[in-house]
Amino acid sequence: MTTLEKIQELVQRVLEQSVLWEKMLNVGIVDFQVTVEYPRDPDHGDYAVNSAMQLAGRLGMNPREVAEILTKAIEKKMEIEKGKSAEALIESLEIAGPGFINIRICKSVLENAISESVEKGSKFGHSDHLGGLKIMMEFAHPNTHKAFHIGHLRNICLGESLVRFLESQGAHVFRANYQGDIGPHVAKCIWGMMNMPDKNGFSPIRSVEEARAYEAEFLTTPERKVQYLGTAYAYGGKAYEADKDGSSGVQDAVREINKKVYLKDPEIMPLWEVTRSWSLDYFEHTYKRFGSHFDHLFFESQMYERGAEIVKANIKGEGGKDVFEESDGATVFRGEDYGLHTRVFLTSEGNTTYEGKELANAETQYATFNFDKIVHIVANEQAGYFKVVFKAIELIKPELENKQVHISYGMVNLSSGKMSSRTGDVVTAESLIDDSKERIEKILRENGSDLSDSEKKEMIEKVALGAVKFTMLHADSKRDIAFDMEQSLKLTGDSGPYLQYGYTRIVSILNKVEGNETAGGKKICAVNFSLFNDLDWELSKQLLRFEEEITKSADEFTTHNTAHYLVSLVSEFSRWYENNRVADSEEGLKAARIQLLKSIKVVLANGLHLLGIETVERM
Repeated sequence: MTTLEKIQELVQRVLEQSVLWEKMLNVGIVDFQVTVEYPRDPDHGDYAVNSAMQLAGRLGMNPREVAEILTKAIEKKMEIEKGKSAEALIESLEIAGPGFINIRICKSVLENAISESVEKGSKFGHSDHLGGLKIMMEFAHPNTHKAFHIGHLRNICLGESLVRFLESQGAHVFRANYQGDIGPHVAKCIWGMMNMPDKNGFSPIRSVEEARAYEAEFLTTPERKVQYLGTAYAYGGKAYEADKDGSSGVQDAVREINKKVYLKDPEIMPLWEVTRSWSLDYFEHTYKRFGSHFDHLFFESQMYERGAEIVKANIKGEGGKDVFEESDGATVFRGEDYGLHTRVFLTSEGNTTYEGKELANAETQYATFNFDKIVHIVANEQAGYFKVVFKAIELIKPELENKQVHISYGMVNLSSGKMSSRTGDVVTAESLIDDSKERIEKILRENGSDLSDSEKKEMIEKVALGAVKFTMLHADSKRDIAFDMEQSLKLTGDSGPYLQYGYTRIVSILNKVEGNETAGGKKICAVNFSLFNDLDWELSKQLLRFEEEITKSADEFTTHNTAHYLVSLVSEFSRWYENNRVADSEEGLKAARIQLLKSIKVVLANGLHLLGIETVERM
């Protein structure tokens, strides 16, 4: 239980035992829950309770009067329990303004947090808060036969980070990836491969034999494979759009290829299979690079037949559940009956739509992992789609009611226009990362570096990925991002490199002073926290917020609050370091500050790990 939760529980218990509770029951207040927050101004205390403001009007009392009664009750409770508890919690209470109760915590709580964080190391902040809840996290979702663009990066960064938050709080998480490997986009790519001119570094491919030979000679890396597919898709997509009147026959040809893939025509399937494997090779390469992986890959090609069966079995009058109905030859779900909108699940040609495939996907995923909750990380524009699909699924499978969640995220744009890309006019993940690496290398050349070539290579990769990941996770997921390359690489402010650099500074300080802390494996001087100054204690308080923020991230499926917290942590450390020293401190204080720095190092490393960002020892 976090310190905030302990205080909230204490105040709630005191309130229910006070004279206020009887007054509340008399006016019908039976389900009131105390909330504890951080004051806007740190000078006002460590935590704040505004319950007096919330209750006063309903009780017909003055807010300060309510605050005074509650404050005295808390003080009495703390005095009674002082001898029973090994750890005091609240040091002082103060009523401020119209009735806010500001709370300052005991320094012993901070001392314990420092010791606990150092002792637990990488497990600090972990808890059983979610009690083994079984959660399927479905994320990434790239379509095969297309480029892996920067929107996919936000998805995978968000999904991977949320998995780590949930696991840290005791959830059992199953990583799922539902990918589109059939559909018009695949047909456009295959048509593009067959028809694009022999230029721009790539040649057309018209058969599986040509594909295998070309792969062996030219497409020898995952990057080359996806570059080829991206180029073919861009060529096919532009040709399809240009054939608006159908005069060139491109649209008819693409539709025919699409039909053959759905029918598993042996004429096209071998080429589909080998090019599909190229995409999957690249996706696996990218997942590994971003520190992610999946327990199971689900594909649209596995769902469309079963999806059609489920829809047909639940059409009104067909003997199943009356979920769908015929409309102009198509089969639809009348969402208006549930405050939603109508969507097509089977086309008039009998083809399964995305919605229809989702029915089979839900059935398959639930059979694969008997989850308590499934989380779909999909872009904002699909919010309406998921509301309809979730309702249809619940009507067919009541056991899935309230188990499905859609976590939406906004678009990723570029603050300075489109960047150079190797595949059509799409900004690929690869080009974004490579551009970041080039800029870091340039900075190192200009400023000089004593790192070895291997150290430099490893550091550049970690910092480039850290810059991209932090930008994807720092903003509220629902909001669009304007990706600014210069800002993402700055060593000041809101950036991944700023956090990584803060970590290297702590490592550097500890490397200089830790050797003098012990002799022969024994401490020279005992830790003396009583010598701490105000800045030492302020930095210590950041440790308590870590547990609170990651619990919130897991509960609310968010990452931005923890990202903001880590920036505040490094900022507070920088302020502390500008005014304090370790090596020159008297021995007891020196030992205490070393412990404090060790704890901040642990928290920063753990927080970065939860965001999927690796630490750097030297920069």
